[in-house]
Amino acid sequence: MALSEHTHRLIEGHCRRYCAAVCPPSVVHQVRLGFRMSGDDVWIHELRPLFRTLGMYAVREVALVCLRFAPVSRDWSLHHCVDGHLRLYAPLPRARNFLRLLREFDRDPHRVFWPHLNGASLRWCSAGGRCRQCELRYARVLGPDGGEADLQRCGS
Repeated sequence: MALSEHTHRLIEGHCRRYCAAVCPPSVVHQVRLGFRMSGDDVWIHELRPLFRTLGMYAVREVALVCLRFAPVSRDWSLHHCVDGHLRLYAPLPRARNFLRLLREFDRDPHRVFWPHLNGASLRWCSAGGRCRQCELRYARVLGPDGGEADLQRCGS
């Protein structure tokens, strides 16, 4: 049994809100996040500009993570991208709750998901971590993570 239409729309809403909230304002013209749902897979990727001319805007997608729904076991698996190949994320490979895996992707405690731009991770507003305002914005999308957050002064 594949994802129901209701679940598909819920996941789509979570991903839309998450991708809109992630990138700090200081780098929004260099990179943004996007997502794509393909069957039971949810791909989150960076959108980096290639060129802009005559009102056309071309972007390049760089895959960061794939969250895959397994219809038989009814759980989600988390995969990170390594050189164009998917690898199961060993510290938290599976969960019943999609948001739990999305929170793990966001926290990235093992530094496997998020690339760096100018020495800072895109999920933070400064090299020192997220400010309180950004952390609250993320919590509205993902819910409280129950962990200690890196709260610094906002660098954006």
